[in-house]
Amino acid sequence: MKKLFFVAIAAVGLCFASCKDKATNEPAAAPADSVEAVVEDPAADLQKALEANDSSAFQKIITTVTEKFDALKNLDGDALNKAKEYIAKAQAFLKENAEKITAFVGGNSVISGLLDKVNAIPAEAIALPEAATGAAADAVEGAKDAAEGAVEGAAAAAAEKVEGAVDAAKDAAGKAVDAAKEAGAKAAEKVGEAADKAVDGAKKALGL
Repeated sequence: MKKLFFVAIAAVGLCFASCKDKATNEPAAAPADSVEAVVEDPAADLQKALEANDSSAFQKIITTVTEKFDALKNLDGDALNKAKEYIAKAQAFLKENAEKITAFVGGNSVISGLLDKVNAIPAEAIALPEAATGAAADAVEGAKDAAEGAVEGAAAAAAEKVEGAVDAAKDAAGKAVDAAKEAGAKAAEKVGEAADKAVDGAKKALGL
């Protein structure tokens, strides 16, 4: 009975050991926040290769840049934008560190050829959508400003015309009033003259 008890304990111990070994050998699960891939930074990788004087690593990165450029025609969406961003960063680094890179490359014709290919990539070929969006936004803003200016100019011109019309109406009304006054004065003068003549006639008739 005791033997069976010890055999059972030994079996349980082996089972725990097996589970422990299995848990140790299995890779740890990646934390949830590390699942999202980080955008590659060729500039940092190229800088490390330069500092380490590692021509092999440098050539590998430049080769990746040319491969990404050749693959642009087969990409779209986010993958296309990331590839363009990668190429643009690498190209900017190469231009900023041209003298240092020339000294580093030396007579390596393979790397020189790859560098020529990368440096020859036109900016419009790797332009990101944000640049076009920004240009469109600027154009829209410019058109909006022009439209607002035109509206303000038209409003000012209309106000000036209205003001001019009011002034003209005022002048015309004033002239009409003056003419009426003058006509009234002349009419009153003529009435007075006619009355005087009538009085004179009446006096003569009466022998006065």
